[in-house]
Amino acid sequence: MTLFSRTGLTVIPALRQRFDKHRKLAKFTAPIWLYVSITGVIVYLMCYRWYGPPLGL
Repeated sequence: MTLFSRTGLTVIPALRQRFDKHRKLAKFTAPIWLYVSITGVIVYLMCYRWYGPPLGL
């Protein structure tokens, strides 16, 4: 199951005001989402700011 489908499964109960189910899913989804978002920024910084854009583009 990908992160996007997990995110959708977490957001939909919140929109339907089923906060008990939302809270249960968010305990698992939030740490994964934070890890992916932080490492995405680090990869961007390493690729395009610290070492410059790739040659040949």
